[in-house]
Amino acid sequence: MIAKLRGKVIEKGLTYIFLDVNGITFLLKIPLSTGREIKSEEVELFTHLEITEKGPELYGFLTKEEKEFFEDLIGIAGVGGAIALKVLSSFSYDEFKEIVLENKVYELKAIKGIGEKTALRIIADLTEKYKREVITDIEREAVKALCSMGVDRKKAREVIKKCKERKNLENLIKEALRML
Repeated sequence: MIAKLRGKVIEKGLTYIFLDVNGITFLLKIPLSTGREIKSEEVELFTHLEITEKGPELYGFLTKEEKEFFEDLIGIAGVGGAIALKVLSSFSYDEFKEIVLENKVYELKAIKGIGEKTALRIIADLTEKYKREVITDIEREAVKALCSMGVDRKKAREVIKKCKERKNLENLIKEALRML
C-alpha cells in the first residue's frame, strides 16, 4: 500500500497531478480542493490505491482528513472513487456531514452520478458515524478560539474532546490550553 508520496509536481490540472518521486512519475487523481491548494513545485500527498477492473487508480489528498472522508465514501456500496471525488470536490467535510445528518438527499442528488438510491444509502450508512462526531456549539467556539491562537484545527478538536468541562466556554478554553 502506498500511504503517502512526496515529490516534484510535473503537471497539474484541477482533478489530476503528475508527481515525480525520485525519477518515477505517478498520476494521481485529486479532488478540486486539493488541486486549488497545490501551489508549490514540491508537494506531499496522502494516497489511496484502488484496484479496479480497469486497472489501478491512485488518489491523492493534501490532508489525512480528506483521505478518510474519501475512504468513508468508497466504503459504501455503489460509490466508487470517481463519485467520491465528485463529493469531495462539491462539499467540505463539515458541509457533507451536515447534509448527512439533516437528511438532505436533494443535495447529494445534485452531484452527477448520484441518484436517489445512492444518496439514501450514503445517508443511511454514514448517519450513525457522524452522530458520534457531533460537537456542541460551546465545543465549536472553543475550537475556533484555539485556532485563532495559532493551534492547528485537528489538534484543537482532539484537545477539546479530551476536556471534562462542557458548559462554560471560558473554562473549556482554559482547560484545553493547560492540556496543550
